[in-house]
Amino acid sequence: MILINLLVLLTFSNSSYGSKYLPVFILDYDQTLTNLITNNNPFYKTSRGEFTDIVHDVIRKSDTVIIFTETLFCSEDVSTRDKDGTSYPNMRKALHEQKVKYLPAVEEPYSILTQIFQPDPQNIFKLSVCNARAKLTLDPGHTKYFYVYFQDQPTDPRTESLRCHDAVMKEVYLQTRMSKPAGKIVAFYTGMTSPIIAERRLLKPIKTQKEVESVPTVFLSSDGALFRFKGVYFTRGRTVTSLFEMPSIAEETWTKRKLTTKMSYTDFEMQFEFSFRSDGWSLDSVSLLESKEVVGTLRLTAGAPWGNSYVCSDPLVISGGDGFVSINHYQIQPFRYTRKNLVVPYGDKNIALAEGEEDDDGPEPIPDVDAPGRNSTCRFGKSVHCGPYFSISILSCLFVSALLLGVLTGGIVMLMNCKTNDHYDDPHGKPLQFTSEF
Repeated sequence: MILINLLVLLTFSNSSYGSKYLPVFILDYDQTLTNLITNNNPFYKTSRGEFTDIVHDVIRKSDTVIIFTETLFCSEDVSTRDKDGTSYPNMRKALHEQKVKYLPAVEEPYSILTQIFQPDPQNIFKLSVCNARAKLTLDPGHTKYFYVYFQDQPTDPRTESLRCHDAVMKEVYLQTRMSKPAGKIVAFYTGMTSPIIAERRLLKPIKTQKEVESVPTVFLSSDGALFRFKGVYFTRGRTVTSLFEMPSIAEETWTKRKLTTKMSYTDFEMQFEFSFRSDGWSLDSVSLLESKEVVGTLRLTAGAPWGNSYVCSDPLVISGGDGFVSINHYQIQPFRYTRKNLVVPYGDKNIALAEGEEDDDGPEPIPDVDAPGRNSTCRFGKSVHCGPYFSISILSCLFVSALLLGVLTGGIVMLMNCKTNDHYDDPHGKPLQFTSEF
């Protein structure tokens, strides 16, 4: 099990390099690179400068350089196996004989090779080896280096294709040896790019309480009420729109014990209806309007005493027509004044009591210094939350605590019922007899 976890870790480590780091094999059957010491640790990365030095050392010590290139290549191709074993039997044997060097992760090896060995149509060979191995012929001529590109069909099994490439590389090396018997030959085997696309994900720091509270919030103040909304969404069909725009107060009307506030968004309007009592206020309904017509109404029983706001984190959903509006968190507080202190919305004319109408028997009006619409210092009062006294978390904790207390109580009762024996002899056995002589 430990070995499996280690292999998974190594595979993930190599995969995380993405397309920047690719494995490289250096075929040195003539053992000309005796001073080259490679690190086979899969966590070790060979930089561009280190690999460039290796390539220049190969140029100095060899007469011919062959560059075998896969279109896609990664460390998983090196470690892949099937029922017939490894994909590189010839290379594996040469690796044990120290005739092949392996670099597990080289930074952009193909780019470095193409910069040093300039590709030319005369030194490029493209082979579809699995379909034409028997007809494989290469004539490098007098060139000091040439490229061999492997071109496979998308339907070819990957393991079999790589095993075929391994055999072809050996054949090409032997053919080049036959054409240049006195020269020293070194070959590189790598890929153009990796099929693994690595994404670097940055861990987001945990938001502080101040940052959490800085989430865009819609705050609206009218002559009769205060509103604070968080997470306003309008859904129509499969389209969900997050609304952070500031709505406008379209209309606000009072009756003796009612307040109706209508706020307008771009695509719809919402209408809040409040009722006043002597001990407090209540939010009776919220309606959704489109084109000045009510298309949906949600009845509520929310409310709070005078001077208090109502806060709720249960989503408020008003559906109607072909869409619906949801508010994830909201805080509302209306204000009530004696009719003599009421102001016509967006006007300067005071509302006078009708002839014979008595003044309202509600509480004294809130002082003008805190009155909404009188200045910009209006704010919410104490909050009354809509959440129940018992939530799922609280009930779960109580249930688990009761279960553990039950087990503890049972254990204590069992311990308290333990009684010691008053004598230690067996009533059915032979009694002990002691004789003494005086």
